[in-house]
Amino acid sequence: MAVEVMSFGSVLSFFRGVPTPIKQKISSRYNFHDKVLESWLTSLNAVRNICAHHSRLWNRELGYKPVIPAKNTTWKTPFSIQNNRVFAILSVMKYLIDIIIPASKWDERFKDLLKFFPEIPLKDMGFPQNWDKHEVWK
Repeated sequence: MAVEVMSFGSVLSFFRGVPTPIKQKISSRYNFHDKVLESWLTSLNAVRNICAHHSRLWNRELGYKPVIPAKNTTWKTPFSIQNNRVFAILSVMKYLIDIIIPASKWDERFKDLLKFFPEIPLKDMGFPQNWDKHEVWK
C-alpha cells in the first residue's frame, strides 16, 4: 500500500535499496534481469522529470538509456530497438503495460493519436520504419 502513495522517484529509490534477491524476483515477472528493470525505472523517471518540467522530449537523445534485454528475442524481432530516443521509452511502456494491465488499450489510443497528427516527425523520435510491426508493438 505504501507504494501507492510514493512518488515515482521514491519507488525508484526503494527498488534500488531492496536486496538483490527481491529485485530478481520482481524482475522475473517481466522476464529479464534486475539490472534491466532498474535501467527502465531510471529512464522512465528521467522522462517523467523532463515532462514535469515542460522540457523538450520529442527529438531529444536520452541521457538515461533503458537497457534493451539481450536474451529476450521480443526486443529484436524483426529489428533491434535502439535505446537512445523516446521510441525506446514508449516501447518500454508498451511492454510493461501489456504485462501489468493486459486489457489496456493504451497502444491503440497511442496509434490513433499518431494517425490524427500525421505531421509528427516520427524519425526524429527514434521511430524506425514499420515500427508498429515490431514484436513489442503487436
